[in-house]
Amino acid sequence: MNSPCHFVYELWVTGQDHPFYVGKATYKTRPYAHLTQARRGDKSLKASIIRKADKNGLPIIVKSVFTSAIENEVFIEECRLIRFYGRRGFDVSGVLSNMTIGGEGRCGNFPTKEQREKQAEAMRGRERTQDHCKSISIAKKGHSVSLDVRNKISTALKGRSLSDSHISALVRKLTGHVVSDDTRQKISAALKNRVVSEEQRMAISRTLSGRQRSEESVNSGSLFPRKSAAEHVRQQIESGLSQNEYCAAHTISPQTFCGWKRSRYVISYLENAGVVIPRRVTRRSVLKV
Repeated sequence: MNSPCHFVYELWVTGQDHPFYVGKATYKTRPYAHLTQARRGDKSLKASIIRKADKNGLPIIVKSVFTSAIENEVFIEECRLIRFYGRRGFDVSGVLSNMTIGGEGRCGNFPTKEQREKQAEAMRGRERTQDHCKSISIAKKGHSVSLDVRNKISTALKGRSLSDSHISALVRKLTGHVVSDDTRQKISAALKNRVVSEEQRMAISRTLSGRQRSEESVNSGSLFPRKSAAEHVRQQIESGLSQNEYCAAHTISPQTFCGWKRSRYVISYLENAGVVIPRRVTRRSVLKV
């Protein structure tokens, strides 16, 4: 097993000529935890600086300035940088919001398998109170994720696939879940007047281009499977009934039936079955359903 790589990092406010915090970590995500804590209402000087920067639209920059596999070397460098910049309220001309001179604590946390299981067991079945949920909602409002963070998340998730056990767990969790009318109205209000930029449209198009959907996937969101729709069109043509007469007899919406007749899948299905398609059916076959 490879030794963990520890590092010293600095937090900067965009546009300033000095950092406002120096810390040490092992996990790359650790520096960004300061931002989350600040947005959740932490009362420290460091958190106040982060919130002020957010309010003024100034992104927080994380700089990794020293790396070592030896933990003690990281502690030494952290102490050196804190002495170099100085602490506000403690040192003359100090600029850092650090409350200590550094070198204490543990650089990274590596719980054992037994500890992880105990933590998981303690959290299972735990429900948040309404006040807790409201506090989280207030803290998250107005929170924006920078483009750099978005790109990192995208890179981390590319090629990721869920295991069968994970998918089964999600299915069990969501089975029987009912979205309330109040939640539906909130989702509707949030999406109204939403504008998708041309860049987003092109990105979606590139993602879906050439994507082959299974027959099961295509049919899952439809009241009538495609093959069933094609059979209805075939029966209507061979029966000699008008479209309205056939729809009334089978309780099918005429608009839905028109869509079937313009579908490339239906037209191809009928041609392969040797059914002669009236000209008026194929006239608008360029449309894709």
